[in-house]
Amino acid sequence: MSVDVRRVFAVFLPVCLGLAFATPALAKGGGPPRGYAVVTGPGLAHPIIVSAPWNPRLGGYYSGEAEVLINVATFAGAIPGWVHYSPRHPSARVLGPPYEVRYFMDRRPAVADQFLYPYSTSGGLWVHTPPGQRAVFKAVFGRYWAGGPREEWASGPQGDTSLLYLLQLQGLPAAAPSAPKPASTAAATPTATFPWLVLALGIPGLVILGLIMLWSHLRRRKASALLKRH
Repeated sequence: MSVDVRRVFAVFLPVCLGLAFATPALAKGGGPPRGYAVVTGPGLAHPIIVSAPWNPRLGGYYSGEAEVLINVATFAGAIPGWVHYSPRHPSARVLGPPYEVRYFMDRRPAVADQFLYPYSTSGGLWVHTPPGQRAVFKAVFGRYWAGGPREEWASGPQGDTSLLYLLQLQGLPAAAPSAPKPASTAAATPTATFPWLVLALGIPGLVILGLIMLWSHLRRRKASALLKRH
């Protein structure tokens, strides 16, 4: 698996620095816990991060940020009410490129995953939700949970582009990105930027970065294998 270290550096350094500054504040109890939806995939210059504060006394997520987070989860079928759940697997030819969305909350280890296909040529969004995540969706969304996804696959209303439009406002490409081109032989070698990566993240940061990249690679291979079986 070839890796453009410059791109990895540009994407993960701000995230690592943000975590480095945010962790002490959370340890001291600064600010309410927050829920997140983090979208990654082709054509994105950086992950799309949608977040909202959580307070059980206020019924869960609150503020204007909550509307965006809940809308993303609802349009994607993580919260029932908008999509149509189906045991039917769509043809791989119509799905388009996959985008992974991860839902989680501060101070809770659980993470839920979905694979979004916002550029499907079937006339509407398709979503794949790996099974066995009901408890995680309940932990992340609380009273909004409503039972979680009903099936592994779900489709949006025919012709509806609500999620596509919402994510495009956050940085999703205006059109489906084309297949990636082979890496150029003229590109900088990883060793050219590796020392800077070490200085920026340190050895522990590189270990964590490596684990994240490996986990993401295995998840994408699993999703691709699932599509080839149908």
